[in-house]
Amino acid sequence: MGNYCLCERAVADENNFNVNRPSSDHSTARKILDPDYSIPTKGICLGFQETKRPEEFGVSRKSINLKLRLQKQGKFKYIKTVKKPEQVLENGCRYSGEWEGDIIHDGGAMIWPDGTRYDGYWRKGRPSINGRVIHSNGDVYEGEIHNNKANGYGKFSQLDGAEYSGYWKDNLQHGKGKETWPNGIQYVGDFINGMKQGTGKLTWIDGSEYQGQFSNNDLHGQGYYKWGDGRVYEGTWIQNRMHGRGVFTWKNNMKYEGDYINDLKHGIGTFTWPDGRIYIGQWKDGKQDGFGKFYQPEGLRAQENNEKSDSQAQKNELEKKNSLPFDVAAVEERNDKFQYGFWVDGKRERWCTRDEAINGGFKL
Repeated sequence: MGNYCLCERAVADENNFNVNRPSSDHSTARKILDPDYSIPTKGICLGFQETKRPEEFGVSRKSINLKLRLQKQGKFKYIKTVKKPEQVLENGCRYSGEWEGDIIHDGGAMIWPDGTRYDGYWRKGRPSINGRVIHSNGDVYEGEIHNNKANGYGKFSQLDGAEYSGYWKDNLQHGKGKETWPNGIQYVGDFINGMKQGTGKLTWIDGSEYQGQFSNNDLHGQGYYKWGDGRVYEGTWIQNRMHGRGVFTWKNNMKYEGDYINDLKHGIGTFTWPDGRIYIGQWKDGKQDGFGKFYQPEGLRAQENNEKSDSQAQKNELEKKNSLPFDVAAVEERNDKFQYGFWVDGKRERWCTRDEAINGGFKL
């Protein structure tokens, strides 16, 4: 199974928000009936053709006397089985139960030389219909069996406490099922050929959970992931990583909506702070990088200006760095309260004009 260790290394301005989530390295063995445990026997094949209607034989339904037909055919011959004491077979296995002639048939128990034991039904020398296998390593399967393999509904449990209950096809989980591990991790959803495939829900003991699409045991497609501390990502996943468009929210109401590549903000995205600040622009490797536009509420701007005007030297340095000072009156006239700028590695390098940002690749 895949390792679901994700690291959302988002950085906005000077803030670094690490969002590691618990890993879930786990696997569940699925050996049910090893081919070595099979007992070679003669098989039978019954072929049924489509039943013809009586009219096709020129016979009226009313003229059919079912009682006479029964008398003519005689009683149905059930398979007669004989229960014998424990027998030691050529391969060293011990069997006690029903026999049809010299072939194991109906109910019985077999113990293999390594200690593996099967209790259940047999058909022509092969485990079939329903039974229970206890392997020598302590693993147990109990459920439907066809063609000497787990087929249908059944439950498989390992000695360490790992369990699967659901549907099987040829010894592999196939269909709806529930898988649990000793560390508290649980999956409920679709399986195809022994792999998580389709839609399902994966939960961790710390309260983290993922609901969405899976492929080859990986988080893959559209999905919703919630960490135990309240962080949430909803969007596209590629092989256990946030990759594509998505929305990431923090418990304190911080929010990022935009592009991801390999768990990192990369492309175009919008980051919103709880205090009302907004950045819309380019991102690279989880940080603001490139052209973008920035909004800061007027209350914060006034506070910031007061703090920065404590000394004339600081004020002059600020004006020197910001070649395009924020003009409140001008932006209010055009109903645009954003400032355009250029960021490098998560930090603003300078302010710029709107046209410069657009020419630099910024998309409104």
